[in-house]
Amino acid sequence: MSGARTGLPLLGGILLGLFISYSLFAPPDETPLVCPVARAPEFIDSSEFWTVNQEKTPQTPPADTKQGSQVARARFAATELGIRERILVLVWAETGRLAAALNGTLAKHVSRVVALADSVRLDVEMSLLPSLVPFKSNSLHAHTHILNAVFNYTLQENYDWFLIMKESTYINPFALQEMINKMSWSEKVILGVPDSSNPGRCVLDAGILLSNPTMQMLIQQRHVCNNMLAGSDEQGMEMCIHAATNVSCRTEHQGREYRFWRVSGTESPHEEIQRWSMETPSLNSSLSVGSILSTADASALHDHFIRVEVDKVEAEILKMEEEIEGMEEDLPDGPSWPIGTKPFAHAPNRYQVPVWEFFTATEIFKNEPNQNVRPITGSDKEDIDEIIESAKRKAEEEEGDRRVEFVRVSGGYRQFDAARGMDYMVDLVYRDVNNEETIERRIHLARIIERTTLVNTVPYVKEDADLTIVVPIAEEVEVLPGRRLLARQARLCTSPTEENRHTRVVVAVSARVEHKSLIFIQNDLEELKKRCKRSSLEASLLSVSSDNPSSLHAAEALDEAIDHFGPQSMFLLLSPYADIQKELLDRARINTIKKFQVFLPIPFIEYHPTISGMDLKDGEKPDDESTRQRALGTLKDAAPPQRTKGLMVQKEHGRFDPLDFSVVCIYGSDYMEVRPRLMNGKRIDVGSAFLNMPPGVHILRAIEPALRLRYHRRECDPDLEEDDLLRCTQSRRENLAAKDQLARLVFNKE
Repeated sequence: MSGARTGLPLLGGILLGLFISYSLFAPPDETPLVCPVARAPEFIDSSEFWTVNQEKTPQTPPADTKQGSQVARARFAATELGIRERILVLVWAETGRLAAALNGTLAKHVSRVVALADSVRLDVEMSLLPSLVPFKSNSLHAHTHILNAVFNYTLQENYDWFLIMKESTYINPFALQEMINKMSWSEKVILGVPDSSNPGRCVLDAGILLSNPTMQMLIQQRHVCNNMLAGSDEQGMEMCIHAATNVSCRTEHQGREYRFWRVSGTESPHEEIQRWSMETPSLNSSLSVGSILSTADASALHDHFIRVEVDKVEAEILKMEEEIEGMEEDLPDGPSWPIGTKPFAHAPNRYQVPVWEFFTATEIFKNEPNQNVRPITGSDKEDIDEIIESAKRKAEEEEGDRRVEFVRVSGGYRQFDAARGMDYMVDLVYRDVNNEETIERRIHLARIIERTTLVNTVPYVKEDADLTIVVPIAEEVEVLPGRRLLARQARLCTSPTEENRHTRVVVAVSARVEHKSLIFIQNDLEELKKRCKRSSLEASLLSVSSDNPSSLHAAEALDEAIDHFGPQSMFLLLSPYADIQKELLDRARINTIKKFQVFLPIPFIEYHPTISGMDLKDGEKPDDESTRQRALGTLKDAAPPQRTKGLMVQKEHGRFDPLDFSVVCIYGSDYMEVRPRLMNGKRIDVGSAFLNMPPGVHILRAIEPALRLRYHRRECDPDLEEDDLLRCTQSRRENLAAKDQLARLVFNKE
C-alpha cells in the first residue's frame, strides 16, 4: 500500500505533462508526412588533374609461437675450439709400492698422472696421491676397470697422447716431451716395444703410447675385451689394446723412435747406473727403463737423466757462444758481455746517467743526499764479500803457473741495471812471490738476472672498508696538536668531496693528561660528530690507565681500541702531530690487506720552523742579519716555534723520512700476532715491530704526500733497542733542517 501511494502521484504527473506538451506544441496541420523515394547520388569525377598513388601497407608477419632453438654451448672454450692437454699418463699400480715415487718424478713434466689401483691394496702413502682412481677387481682383469675409469671420467676427450704403464717402469720425462712435441697425434698409432711372440702387441713393461684417435677407438670397442682369456692382467691389457684397436705396435713414427732399456733381474739401477752410462751411451736417450724394484732406483734414474739434460743445455750454450763470437764483426756494438745477455742500457738523457757506487773492503759510498759513506753491513757485505772472492779466484786462474800473493782490495765499483742485473769492477793488488813485483788487476764481474718472477696473486680489496683512526695522546704537550688533528678531520668530512664510508675516530688519552684537557678533547669530539653527521662518522674517547711514554702508549692505545671494536676492524694509528688529507684514508683502505699486507706510509717531516724560515713575519727576509739573530735567540731560549706559513710538501719545508714508522695501518688480528714483539725491550714506535720479521705478512712502504708530521722535539730514550736508538738519533738529526739552512743560520754573510 505504501508503494501504491508513492507511485500514483508520480504516474499522474507524467501523464499531465504529456497532455500539456501535446496541446501547446502540436503541428499546425494534420497532413501525414510522406517520405520521398531516395534516388542514387550522381557520381562526379573531380580528380581529373590528380594522380593517386596507393602504397600497400607492409603486412606484419605473424608472431612465431614456437620457441627458437638455442645453441648448446660448451662449458669451456677449449672444448669448443678442440684444444686439449698434451699427454695423460695412466699408471697401473699393481702392488702400490712405487706409484708415489713415479708420481714425484713425472707429475712436474706431464699434463696429468692418474694412478689406478685395486682398493684392497691401498696403503696410507698411496691414498694421499692427488689423482688416485681405486677400483674393485671382482675377479675381472684390471684392463676392464682401467678402461671403464677412463670412459667414466671422459679422459679420452681431453688429451692428445696417452701413456699406459706399470708402476715398475721408469719414464724419462725429457725424452717423452721431446717425442710427443715432434709428432702429430691425428693418426692412429701405437708406439712401444713389440712382443717377441706376437709382434702385433706391445709389451706393457716398456709402456704403451697411444694417440687420441687410437684411445677413442679403444674406449668405444672396449666391450671386445670383456670375455677375453689371458694368463695375467698384464697380458690381458696387451691383448685388449691390440684386439680393440686393430692397430699393430710400432717402435718408430715420423722419425721418432721409442727406445726401451731393459734391466735384468740381478741388477739394480741405483748401483749400476754409472757403469751403464759409460759402457752403453744409448741409455741416455732411452724413453723408458724397466723393471725397477725400489724408490731408490727411480730416484737414481731421474737424477741421471737430469744430469744428461743439463749437459745438453750447456753444450747448446757453448755452441751459441761460439756462433755469437763469430758474428762479432757484424754486430754494431760488438758482442755483449757475458755473451748472450742484454747489453748495458744507454742513458736516455744526461739527467738519467747510471750511477756507479764505489766500495772498499769495509766501506761503501752510496748516492745519498745526506750521507757520503757507510760501513758495509747486512746484505751489502754479503754481496761484496762474495764478489771479492769471485774476483780473486778469476785473477788467480788467469795468472796460471805464476806464483802470486794477494795483498789487498784497492777498490771497486758496482752498478744496477733493472734489465740486466748488477755489474762490478774490482781492483785487486797482488805481489809476485819470485821478484816482489806489485801486480794490479781489474776484474769485471756481472750478477745477471736469470729470470723474472711475478708477485703472488694479491687478494682483492675494495675502498669501502670500515676504518678506525686511533690518535694516542700520552702527554699534556700533545693535547694541542691532537685537537688540531680533530679540527682537520672536521674540515675533511664537511668538504665537497664528502667521505661516505664508515669512519671512526678514537682518541686514546693516558693518565698523565690533565682533567681540563680531557674536557676540551671531549667537546671537540662532540663537535666533530655534529659536523660529520652526514658522513655517519663516529668519535669516542678512550682512557688508558698506564702512564707509559709515547712509544708504549701508542701500543696500549691500539690494544684498547682493538678490545672495544674487535680484531676484525682496520686501524690507522696516527701521530697527534699528523696533518692528513683525504687521499691518505683511501690509500690506507686499499693498501691494507688482512693476513697479507701492512701499510706503513713514509711521512713528510717538517723542519724546525725557525731554522727553515716558516716563522718569518711580514717584511722579514731569511738572509737578513736581524732575522738570523732573532732565530738564534729563539733557539737559545728553547721557545716553541710560531709558524706563520702553511706546511707544504717542498724541500725547503721538510723531507720524507724513511726511518719514521710512527704511522701504521693494520688489521687488529694481524697486530695481535706481532704484539709480543713490542714487549721484548723498548721500541720507538709500533711499526718497528714489523721489521726483520720472517716471511708472512708483507710490508708496503711508499712516500705519502697526504701525510705530514708537524715539527716536534723528539727524545731518544737510551734504553731503546740498539737498532731503534740508532734510527731515532739519525732521524732526529736529519729532520732538524737542511744543510744549507743550518749553514745560513750558523755562518754570517762573510
